[in-house]
Amino acid sequence: MYLKKPLPGALDQHLAPLRDSRVLRTQRYPLLGVVFLAFCGILAGCNGWDALAAFAKAKRGWFEQWFDLSDGTPCSDTFQRVLQQLAPRPFAAAFEAWLAHLQTHLRGELVALDGKAIRGAFTAAARTTPLHLLHAWGTRQKVLLGALAVEGAPGEIAGIATLLAMLDACGAVVATDANGCTQANAAAIVDAGADYLFGLKGNRGAIHAETQALFASVPPADEHLQVDKGHGRIEERRTQTLPADLLPAARRAAWKGLRTLVRTERSRTVGSQTTTERHYYLTSQAVDAATVGAQIRTYWGVENELHWVLDATMGEDRCRVRHATAAENLATLRRHALTLLRQPAAGRGSLAMKQRSVGWDETYLLKLLASSAPSPRNQAV
Repeated sequence: MYLKKPLPGALDQHLAPLRDSRVLRTQRYPLLGVVFLAFCGILAGCNGWDALAAFAKAKRGWFEQWFDLSDGTPCSDTFQRVLQQLAPRPFAAAFEAWLAHLQTHLRGELVALDGKAIRGAFTAAARTTPLHLLHAWGTRQKVLLGALAVEGAPGEIAGIATLLAMLDACGAVVATDANGCTQANAAAIVDAGADYLFGLKGNRGAIHAETQALFASVPPADEHLQVDKGHGRIEERRTQTLPADLLPAARRAAWKGLRTLVRTERSRTVGSQTTTERHYYLTSQAVDAATVGAQIRTYWGVENELHWVLDATMGEDRCRVRHATAAENLATLRRHALTLLRQPAAGRGSLAMKQRSVGWDETYLLKLLASSAPSPRNQAV
């Protein structure tokens, strides 16, 4: 199984540095071929070793444009062995470099950092989740900017600085939930030339209590109200801001770059019942209420546009690959497949229909893979 011609989008060039740790005499199928077949299978909606093997077998004639498959296509065990032995960091970096031109600069972008557990990847005995990924999601571009495996939700706190170092976040606004709201992360984000927007809850102790007290006693510096009606409900979202200078000097100094305190109040009325929620935020931006209110709503796109899609459409939580390394490498393929399926070359329609088209229409699949190649203009830049 050798390469007859370059792969679409020059994927072979980006995968070439990957190290194959299999014994040479057992390498019936080279690493490049197995990874390419696996990625195409993930694009088509495959979610497990048997499905990948069946897809490769069904598309054997098409794959023979690039590989000598006179001995047949890889079986499920081959896909499993190859993806278990690949080091996840270099593997993810190869795909990130391959699709890097699809990202524009991050200046002005809201980068949402949030973690996701792959719930199907648990150990049979302990039934614990061994794989938890921290994502950096470009909310405007709708592109996954980076991912990092961490030790559960607590590991997200330290992982933020590591993931940030993998990005050029200068000029961006980096947003996290209350889990990532720490003084160390504030300093790391500001030092990277970015601004932060942190959810603030009681786990931050004194600064949360002081922020609550200020909004209860001081008129807001700015306020914005948005009202939405539909589906039998009325939602009012009120965003208020105060200057961080109102905090005690020592408290403010502990949070590098802190400039604005934010409170949101959401009232939801269904019939005769109204519920109200209040949330607090810290940001290094000198920002008006309307802008920061929109940023807060946009942040949750990481849940709706990435995490929900990975589970509901791409079946991530239903994937029962338990080996942690293999599960992480499959997650890498899944996330970069999602990036390609959201590019203009993929056309319109639901994600599920695009995946079906990959399996049905080989011309569509080739077009999608070829779209990963940068244009001459991007190459010049």
